[in-house]
Amino acid sequence: DAIIKRIEVKPYEKGAVSISPTQWDYAKKYMDQYEIYRIKRISGEPSEIYVLENPYQQYLDKKLELVPSRLKTVNPKQPK
Repeated sequence: DAIIKRIEVKPYEKGAVSISPTQWDYAKKYMDQYEIYRIKRISGEPSEIYVLENPYQQYLDKKLELVPSRLKTVNPKQPK
């Protein structure tokens, strides 16, 4: 049987990785299949790849922290 992996590729940034709400929903839906590859570049060439396997399960296991980075209002009240 074939193994299906759903891979999101992100640039390496110190500490955090940004993930959209849609990507997070995808991680939740495909748990074991979902991975995030963080690529660190040196001199324009990929030099290091960090693989974050099943980020949603790691979040449930308290191995990852989810921190909101944007706030969005839904149906905000209009000023009077």
